[in-house]
Amino acid sequence: MKKVDNSIFTILRFYDFTVFMMRKIGFYLSIILVMLGCSRYPADVEWALKHAGDNRAELETVLEQYSKRAEDKLKLKSAYFLIANMPFHFTVRDPKFEAFKVYLEENEISDRSWTDFLKTNGQHFGEIEIEPDILHINSEFLIRNIDFSFRVWQEAPWGNR
Repeated sequence: MKKVDNSIFTILRFYDFTVFMMRKIGFYLSIILVMLGCSRYPADVEWALKHAGDNRAELETVLEQYSKRAEDKLKLKSAYFLIANMPFHFTVRDPKFEAFKVYLEENEISDRSWTDFLKTNGQHFGEIEIEPDILHINSEFLIRNIDFSFRVWQEAPWGNR
């Protein structure tokens, strides 16, 4: 039979080891929690930025623009909303439709213009390209539209209701 050593030294050694391990676990756990909690943006915005690829810098420019001044807090929330929802929206591009827009700009808009365009280019648009907004919308466009929306909201008679 083996004799169990219940001396005070054995108990203290076990206690010291346990305290050491608890401190070590606590230290690493606190580092992990700090890293998880240190995101600059809300989680949904961070997720969208992660999927923005090369366009991330453009979108972060918008967020930095509205983070500078306290009075832009609502604009920042608007930018958060728009950017968080961009992965679910896209723009449809079609070379023939783009040509039609140029045609309308150069000529008067009328039923005749539409008919002439269809005779020239056929009735079906062909090469449709889908561009995800998160990959293509630039900071200048987004800032201009957010600022314009707020200006209309604040200046329009219906905005004060």
